[in-house]
Order: sequence, then structure tokens, then C-alpha cells
Amino acid sequence: RDRTLQLLVDNVDRLPVEHVISQLEGNSGYEHLYLDRLFKTDAKRGAAYHNRQVELYAEHEPECLLMFLRSSENINWKAALQICRAKSMIREQVFVMGRMGDTHNALKLIMTKLGDVKEAVRFIMEHHDDDLFDLLIELCLKSANLISDLLEHLASVEGAMRTIDPLVLIHKIPSGIKIPGLRDKLVKIV
Repeated sequence: RDRTLQLLVDNVDRLPVEHVISQLEGNSGYEHLYLDRLFKTDAKRGAAYHNRQVELYAEHEPECLLMFLRSSENINWKAALQICRAKSMIREQVFVMGRMGDTHNALKLIMTKLGDVKEAVRFIMEHHDDDLFDLLIELCLKSANLISDLLEHLASVEGAMRTIDPLVLIHKIPSGIKIPGLRDKLVKIV
């Protein structure tokens, strides 16, 4: 099977992608293996099938979909988002929403579905949108543990402290809330 796939990919001039795909119709497993190999060999050759590949990765190799989404420039992002939602693929949804410019909802998804403050801080830094820090602070103020995580990760993600004034964050914390390890986290930040 591996040799056959490689022969098909190596001889794409003699056996065009369209012809191979038409022969594989109805066998999504082989279609996925062929398009995956083609993409890894020459992403441009199968560019017309990248939207189909989103479906195939979601079905056959969901752990590889995010890598594919990051690598392809030939994807209908709206359709990809629908596929990711249908399969409850949260990290993939966040990536696609970020690509579509829906960073506020992507950040909310990180916090509501993953509860991962470190990933949220990385997402904000990746998108260079300081307004997202205000949203993250607002989302974290609902829980002492989230505030604690935010303080922890602001110090650990490179560049995050240039964006947020820790004193502003501290003043926003509701009075009476007990934050685990607050003193140690503040020392780390300052």
C-alpha cells in the first residue's frame, strides 16, 4: 500500500490527481492516504482538494488536522469551522476562528471549553491583540483559580508582561477573593 501511494504521488504527471481521486471515490480511507501523501510531498499539487482533506483528516486522522490547517493556504475557513464544530474539535475551532478574525469568540472558546489560561495567553500573543487581554481578565475574574493561573502564566509567556500592567489586574480582583499562592505569583511577576 505504501509503495502504491508513493508511485501514484511520484507519477502525478502520468496519473493526474483528478484521475486518482475519481478512482478512489467511495473509499475515503484511501483517498485520505493519497491526499495526505500528496500534500506532504507537494502541497500545491493537491491544493484543489484541501477542503476535502479537512473532512478526511477530521474523519481518519483528527490528531493531524490542526497541523494540516496550519500548513494549508487553500481552505474555505467557514466550511472548515463547520466540520470542526460538528466533530467537537475545540483547538481546531480556535485556530480556524483566529484565521477568520473572530479572535474574541476563539478566546472565549479556549476559556469555556478548555479552561486553559496558558493557551489563552499564547493565543493573545500570537494574534497581537491587546484588547484580548482585557477580555481574558474579565473571563478570569469569575474564579480564584483562573486568576491564579493568569498571574502564573503572565510571568511565564514571553512578552505577556509588556502588555498587561499587573497592578491594573490586581485592582480588578474582587475584594475578599482568596487566590492560591498570590504572594509568590506577585513576586514572580514583579
